[in-house]
Amino acid sequence: MAHFYGTVQGSKGKTTRCGTKKSGMVCTVSGWDTGVQVEVEFDTVKQKDIVKIYKTDGSNSCNKTLFITWEEDPWIS
Repeated sequence: MAHFYGTVQGSKGKTTRCGTKKSGMVCTVSGWDTGVQVEVEFDTVKQKDIVKIYKTDGSNSCNKTLFITWEEDPWIS
């Protein structure tokens, strides 16, 4: 059963993908020289979803730098 659900839309329309607690989900969007990668996983020890966002050097490189990480919605206080 899906724990994570993702959507993407481009020139060929919209599509969706599902991820489980075991598989997590990774999404990358890149230009030639810049981009972003989002990783979502379930932490079995903390019993929480973990989100990591990376800045990438785009499709011309495989380098990425961690930008932010959180365990719960950062906009809810």
